[in-house]
Amino acid sequence: MHKIIFIMTGLLILAGCTKSPLDYRYKYTGDYSFRIHVNTFITPELSFDNTYFSDGKIEFSGDDQGIGIILSYNRSYYADLFEDRSIIGHQFPGELRGEFESSKKMHFSVFEYSPGCRTTIDVTGEKIK
Repeated sequence: MHKIIFIMTGLLILAGCTKSPLDYRYKYTGDYSFRIHVNTFITPELSFDNTYFSDGKIEFSGDDQGIGIILSYNRSYYADLFEDRSIIGHQFPGELRGEFESSKKMHFSVFEYSPGCRTTIDVTGEKIK
């Protein structure tokens, strides 16, 4: 009888949590070090290429699959993280695609389009905590 009460209590506690402790996203959240490579193409004669580093974090966002990728230079991306470790987000006016290679390493690309300009942002991240 005591075992049944213990199991029922455990199930009620799990059901009452806002985020399930069994949520697969937990192993990917935390503090990260990011390498960001930005390439902006305007014309063959005019393009910009820059690489820099930033600390940031990955956290839960919005819905059941959502994550927020927060870079410390005031840029954030929001995407869905699927159980197969793929990441898909939609950034207006472009898109975001990537994946987690492991629970500690990830990469994604953002493709932004505007009249007369195309920017590709390639980001790799490694968990530091």
